[in-house]
Amino acid sequence: MNEKKHNTSLWLVIIVSLVVSLTSTIGYDYFKRHREQQAHREAVEKLERERAVAAKEAAEQQMREQAVAAEAMKKTRLRQSIDSVSSIKGDVTEYYANKGELPRNRKDIGLPGDWVTDDWLQHIDIYADGSIELHFTPESGQQGKVVRLRPQIEKKDETLGYWNPNDWECTSSIPNIAEIKEGCRYVP
Repeated sequence: MNEKKHNTSLWLVIIVSLVVSLTSTIGYDYFKRHREQQAHREAVEKLERERAVAAKEAAEQQMREQAVAAEAMKKTRLRQSIDSVSSIKGDVTEYYANKGELPRNRKDIGLPGDWVTDDWLQHIDIYADGSIELHFTPESGQQGKVVRLRPQIEKKDETLGYWNPNDWECTSSIPNIAEIKEGCRYVP
């Protein structure tokens, strides 16, 4: 009987050991998977945060590049508006060559009252010193600003023996005019 008791005890020890071992293995696997899942979630969250930061930085960079491109386009467009009066400069030069004096107004060179050379120009004035003054539209972003082109007739070109028709002083109330039109300077 003792042996039977001993066998039962042995079986009991073996069963308890198996249960404890199985429970330990299951518990270990559960906690190990839990930690791995936790580490995986944290890695995914970190990756998502990094992607969000990268996407935000890329969007900001794109906005900066678009702003730079828009500013460059605006400067090009303003330069084109200024250059569009080259025919009027030619008219002033021709008037001076024929009459020996500078035109005093638009009428002297035959310009209609409201005619402009570019849709970013609101109006163009001509003054007694032959200056051409450009006033810009609201669409140009320069409303209230002017560009003034003045013939430099006091400068006699030694080769030509008279004023060089290409010699015009350019001044403007646009602060960054030197970036827009070479040779033009800001005058507040």
